[in-house]
Amino acid sequence: MSQFVTSTPLSNMRPIGSPAERTLPRLLAVLDREFPEGIGLTLAEPVHRRDGAGVDWYVEGDEKMTPLRDLPPETAAIYRARLNASVATVLQAAAAYEGRNDPAGRSTASTLRSAVTFPGDAHVWIAGDAAGGRGHIVLTAWGHENHDSLSARRDITATGTIPEAAPAA
Repeated sequence: MSQFVTSTPLSNMRPIGSPAERTLPRLLAVLDREFPEGIGLTLAEPVHRRDGAGVDWYVEGDEKMTPLRDLPPETAAIYRARLNASVATVLQAAAAYEGRNDPAGRSTASTLRSAVTFPGDAHVWIAGDAAGGRGHIVLTAWGHENHDSLSARRDITATGTIPEAAPAA
């Protein structure tokens, strides 16, 4: 059973990589090949809205979905640490492919980076028992970045660490 998670307007973000490198089947095939035990997070399925203004994101299952930003700071920090570890693992694999200096390696590296690039905490959800720390991380808006996030993406790629969102004003 597919469950709607959220909708993201494309006016706030831009895609990275080529469309082929951002297709869910390709991403899942590369991730499954590289990480048979998984990477500790789920990529929500994108469904482009008919009006072209945004993307709706879905996951399989009916578990409660909680936005990371709605969790108490200490609980959010647990999930953020898990997310940072998963991102670092995927970016390490991407760097290895990039180092091969061949077109297939560069394409695979770009696909891997697409899987763990997203505009920020607002696009991180926890499925299941979020408060108990046993929930599962779900990413929406993967393969996209904020229009103004080139420097933040460089930081993520260099450090493998997702910066915390600024507190709401």
